[in-house]
Amino acid sequence: MIAQGLAALAILGEVDDPRDLTFYLAALHYSALRLGIDTRKLFGQAASLSPSTFFGEQMRGFPTLPPASRDLGAYRLRDATTGEGFDIVPPNLRRLSLAHLQASVSNVAPRSRTRPEPVDRGLTELALCEPKPTASPRAKSGNMV
Repeated sequence: MIAQGLAALAILGEVDDPRDLTFYLAALHYSALRLGIDTRKLFGQAASLSPSTFFGEQMRGFPTLPPASRDLGAYRLRDATTGEGFDIVPPNLRRLSLAHLQASVSNVAPRSRTRPEPVDRGLTELALCEPKPTASPRAKSGNMV
């Protein structure tokens, strides 16, 4: 799966901005390290598939970056253990169960279906392009605000 992800990135490196893809390189690199895969060899093989020379060099060099530059934290990611194994998520994201979501929703008061009375009715009417509810000199002459 990691090799397939790297192959897809190699192809996308020609089309997408390579700076947007380093996030994925970090996630795949971390996963490969956790599985004991030789990242230099794997990233080098994937880099040879890239039609973009620039991105191919970035892929090839990613495993040789200083650890602080390729660490998940540098990309605002962390690993999390789930029931399915491990996952890579943003630092403050947690998996929520359906029961937790239902409890959260039940604690929220339902929205009123009526529109609240505006503080400045004139501005609201202008923004909503509504005619004034009472007759005014402009409304009588046929001009709408």
